[in-house]
Amino acid sequence: MARAAGPWTVVGWLGAQGTDGALAGAAFLIGSDIALTCAHVVRDHLGLGSPTPAEPPIDRIRVRFEALDREVSGQVLAKGWFPDSASTPDGLSDIAVIRLDNKVDGITIPAIARNIPNQRFDGLVFGAGPGYEDIGQEAQVKISGNPNIRGWRKLDAEPIGFSVKRGFSGAPVMDELGNTVWGMIATVDAAGERVSFAITAEDLRQAMRTAGAASTTGVRIEDEADVNARQAMIALREQVAGMEVESQQKQQEIARLQEMVRSFEQRERSTPGTGPEGRALRSLAEGDARPATEILRERIRQQRADAAAAGRQLGTLLSLTNSADALNAYREAALLDPDDFWTLIELGKRERWAGSLSLAAGAFQRAYNVAERAAEADPESTRRQRDLSVGGYYIGDVRMAEGDRQGALGAYQKYLETATRLAEADPLNTEWQRDLSIGHNKIGNVHMAEGHRLSALDAYQKSLEIRTRLAEADPHDTQWQRDLSVSHDNIGNVRIAEGDRQGALDAYEKSLEIAACLTQTDPHNTDWQRDLSVSHNNIGDVRLALGDLQGALETYQTGLEIRTRLVETDPFNTEWQRDLSISHEKIGDVRMAEGDPQSALDAYQKSLQIRTRLTETDLQNTQWQRDLSISHDKIGNVRMAEDNREGALDAYQKSLQIRTRLTETDPNNTQWRDDLVWVSNEIAQLKK
Repeated sequence: MARAAGPWTVVGWLGAQGTDGALAGAAFLIGSDIALTCAHVVRDHLGLGSPTPAEPPIDRIRVRFEALDREVSGQVLAKGWFPDSASTPDGLSDIAVIRLDNKVDGITIPAIARNIPNQRFDGLVFGAGPGYEDIGQEAQVKISGNPNIRGWRKLDAEPIGFSVKRGFSGAPVMDELGNTVWGMIATVDAAGERVSFAITAEDLRQAMRTAGAASTTGVRIEDEADVNARQAMIALREQVAGMEVESQQKQQEIARLQEMVRSFEQRERSTPGTGPEGRALRSLAEGDARPATEILRERIRQQRADAAAAGRQLGTLLSLTNSADALNAYREAALLDPDDFWTLIELGKRERWAGSLSLAAGAFQRAYNVAERAAEADPESTRRQRDLSVGGYYIGDVRMAEGDRQGALGAYQKYLETATRLAEADPLNTEWQRDLSIGHNKIGNVHMAEGHRLSALDAYQKSLEIRTRLAEADPHDTQWQRDLSVSHDNIGNVRIAEGDRQGALDAYEKSLEIAACLTQTDPHNTDWQRDLSVSHNNIGDVRLALGDLQGALETYQTGLEIRTRLVETDPFNTEWQRDLSISHEKIGDVRMAEGDPQSALDAYQKSLQIRTRLTETDLQNTQWQRDLSISHDKIGNVRMAEDNREGALDAYQKSLQIRTRLTETDPNNTQWRDDLVWVSNEIAQLKK
């Protein structure tokens, strides 16, 4: 596993005697030379047979700390043996306190919980079931607020992810920061019930006192710094749930915030009295990021060596409340560490969200150059090859937004070539399979924009096949479910362009069903909320084409409500602003079809106002320029319906100016040429 930090550094494995690599269970450090595990785990490790002996074993125990790449021997303390075949007057059973022969220094040892909540609360179990001995498993659990008749707490595994299975006995139950031990796994999930039981921290503390371990080693009881850090992380995780990022990136964001909170907690513990880190943690728990922001800014100024990492943490923290400040933080991080590939990718994404394609292109190009150098230095590294393809993929996105479809297609094809090569080399690697599906999707988007519907459909179907396999293999993986919904949307877009309205409706309804399920599981996920709005809009398009004006209007208004809420949460997000302009435009289309030009004009003008603001932030964004020209067209159509020929001519001429500039930049763009021909004809008819 070879991890350098975090909870995994204190967790070790005990092999089962007489087996080929199977685990008897886990153990964990609670002091630099003290480990805890279950008595029955030691029994199986040493091959003592059932029932568990009443007397403490004298044989040496060997604990493998996979994250440290280290094996340490030890022995059960004479008074640290509490077999599961009996219990002490205090009710202690199935606990073994082990003294290690050598100290394990240089890592953060967790504290034993002082008090355990009397209501259900979240925990993480760090262990390994069969087949996961080399990498470990984290199982998210809900810990019961009430003990059972043995004084143990019941753990219910979350419906998605790993559960506590055979091999987890002796593993610690901790908070997500790895700061506090709530208990130790004693019995594991059986018969697929996703239920296990843990010996409580109170019993573990009593066992160490009885064994004499608590007074002779650095065993730490949970203090105020642990509590502050945990409460801050709970509040931050709730805010991350609402970020517009994919689930994999959310985990990266959470990991960075965990690093930040841990560093605050460690500094607080070493500061006499109430220091700035303690105040910052309490403010974070209350939803106020300002004190933490100031601390991180100060660190950037004072510690150049760690400044880039702190800058990335600051960017993640500010992304929860202010995307403009988050962008500035990532700009600082990129200046401090200009060769960090993922910092540059994150910077490029945020530059694009802020509306600057040119700055986004620059960041993505720098990331590509970094990845190219790394790939040349290590041509056998598949990770380096993937980074290189990812850099090209984001450059393709910018080219597409600029209207350079051939440039985008070339970038996407290179990305697809790498994804294909990696997927063929390791067909079981789901990440690379997903990359392959994304490549087909992106190429389909280019073909669709060029009007090549058959080529687009072929690419979309290849993507759908991959995503269907992934989703069927693990129906609980929300990222794969979301990918599948996007594929259905894309195929629906082709069907509607072909005039196959029923086929389009079938595809869009499949997408809507998935999007609705996802938003129900996490209503705060803005990415999924946006997907839901897209599905409503798509279905509205079909209903409008079928002449169901009322059905179309209701569906469009549902999408508008979602998008209005999103924009209110982050007014700086240009993608959401554009989505909102589209919703207003679609409602205007329905009003025009209903014969209500005044209501249509009101909707079109709301769309125009948004698009005008967007184009003013980035004149190079050709997509926004075309959107603006469409708004002028729509207003011109209303003026024509009102028999206001002068007003119609003024609107069409504004559209003409934009479309003339676009076609001059790329005369081969058939969509722009068609747009120009249409508005030119309208103007010619008016001048007759």
